[in-house]
Formats: sequence, structure tokens, C-alpha cells
Amino acid sequence: MANGVTGWNGVFSVYPLRKLWKGAIIPFLFLVISIAVYFMGEKHTPIDLMEKVADIITSGFPSIIGFVLTGYALIIGFSDTELVGKMAHIEVDKEGHSYFEVVSSIFAVVLGVVVLTYITACLVSYVLELQISWPFDDNCADCFNTLCFFIFLFLFYYSIFALLDIIVNIFNIGQYANAVAQNKIKDEEAKNDNYVAKILKFIFSW
Repeated sequence: MANGVTGWNGVFSVYPLRKLWKGAIIPFLFLVISIAVYFMGEKHTPIDLMEKVADIITSGFPSIIGFVLTGYALIIGFSDTELVGKMAHIEVDKEGHSYFEVVSSIFAVVLGVVVLTYITACLVSYVLELQISWPFDDNCADCFNTLCFFIFLFLFYYSIFALLDIIVNIFNIGQYANAVAQNKIKDEEAKNDNYVAKILKFIFSW
């Protein structure tokens, strides 16, 4: 980081928490729709639904984590090239953070959210396997399980929509790499044209 801060403090110095709240808007809208659909249905229990969502996460999220890590590895692979050098010198905010720092922080935040969701799903699966008997009546247990299911579902939605930031960033980096490559080709063509012009000028100056 430009300010020398590493770890999660460094991540959130580049990616402020307000962006996390902003990123929660669309997942929250999907959660509201899911809640409406939930109460329209009849034959369901929050425990069964929570178990199904946990199965989806534990089976699919390892691949998603690999996808995020692969995307970041592709960027790091350019670390010895002109591309990252240019990305590191472009300041994109008032705090003086470079484009490369911003991209790295987005990958870190998304990966953190996805891993947190995966860990939560593993814990949920473990708790469900224990089949714990709650010390309060069935209505209270049902309300508590429903609340836990909605919180878990929101975290699931948040992780899915966070991946859109990764996709957009990979595309933006590709576009930037294309622009750098085109400028390099134009510079080389301009140098060649100047070289040819000098030769012609030397020949016809006799």
C-alpha cells in the first residue's frame, strides 16, 4: 500500500467500509424478494432450506475461491511487465491510491467475503448435523431458525454479487492492457516511420 499499511487495515484503507454497505443494496433487495416468496410458500422449514443453501455453498464455493485466486494470480503474473508499472503510477482517488492498489483491495475484499461465507456454511452444516434441541418452545425456535436462515441467505447473496466486481475488474484490466499494447505498437510504428524518414532524407539529400 502507498501508506505502508498492510493486512486488513491496509485493505480497508483503500477499500472503505462504506463501499461494503453500498454493495449490500442489491443483495438486500434479493433478500426482500426471497422473504416474500418464503412466506407465500407452505411446505418448507427454515432448517431444510438452510441445509440446502449450505450444501450449495460447500459444494460450489471452493471453485469460486479458486476462480478469484486465479484472477488475482493473472494480475500478479504481469508484475514484471510495463502494465503493472503503469497501473502502480495511476492515482485513482484523493488519497493517492494507485489503480493497482484498488484492484488488489477489491480482490482481497471479495475473497474475504467468499471465504467467510464458506466458513459459515461449514459451521451451519456442522450445527445442523448435531440436531440440537432448543431450550425454548417450538414457535420461538421457528422464529430463531427463520432469522438465522435469512441472515445466512443474505451472506450467500452478498458473496454471489461480490463476484461481479471481480468480473468487471478482470475486464477493465484487459481493456487497460489492450490500450497499453496499442500505444506501444503506435510508438514503435512512429519510431520506424521516423527511422525510414531519416534514411530517405539522407538518401535524397545528396
